[in-house]
Amino acid sequence: MKELETKYLLARGRKPQKALRRLLQDLAWAGFQIQPKTTRLVHDVYFDTADERLRRAGWSLRCRHKSLALVLTCKQLGQSEDGFFERREIEQTTMHESPQLANLEEGPVRSLLRRYIPETAELKTLVNQENERSTYLLSHPDHPRASIELVFDRVRVQGRSPLRYVEFEGELKQGPVAVLEMLSGVLDAHPDLVRSRTSKFHRCLLYTSPSPRDKF
Repeated sequence: MKELETKYLLARGRKPQKALRRLLQDLAWAGFQIQPKTTRLVHDVYFDTADERLRRAGWSLRCRHKSLALVLTCKQLGQSEDGFFERREIEQTTMHESPQLANLEEGPVRSLLRRYIPETAELKTLVNQENERSTYLLSHPDHPRASIELVFDRVRVQGRSPLRYVEFEGELKQGPVAVLEMLSGVLDAHPDLVRSRTSKFHRCLLYTSPSPRDKF
């Protein structure tokens, strides 16, 4: 599955709730219909081998608990020069407590991992991240069959000292790219937001790495 997203960071010193209220108001003025969905706490753990074989192959592995299962997601890595991220995403659910390849059931994530990781290799924790996520579903009368999932993320990354940041992310769920470009135009005009050039995974890794220059 491919995902297409646009990401914006809240400028340092700005108030998250005030920025959200301004954005929702601007979206309504731009003709978007807004449906609030959920607010929940998301805990993500990223894994790789000690020699970072997955990252060097261009992938990340994220583990997220959902109900009683563990959802494993492999995402292609990549930066953005225009605020849009287009990446391949592979997902698999397991009842195991960890993503170790030797115990993992057959599935798309296991198949991808086997391309780059020996069966006996141990996957180690790279980053722990907590995220208070509020989700909204956007539609627009100019594109009646299109939909966008807008998320308001308040992120805390565990490390030497906690890293905190706020990100607004819009993912095109269905419809033409034009509707995502309309959302991006509203986000560009917001005085408190700046385009993100990197993914959450890269941002976390740069922050927690003792020597980022050795990794990127």
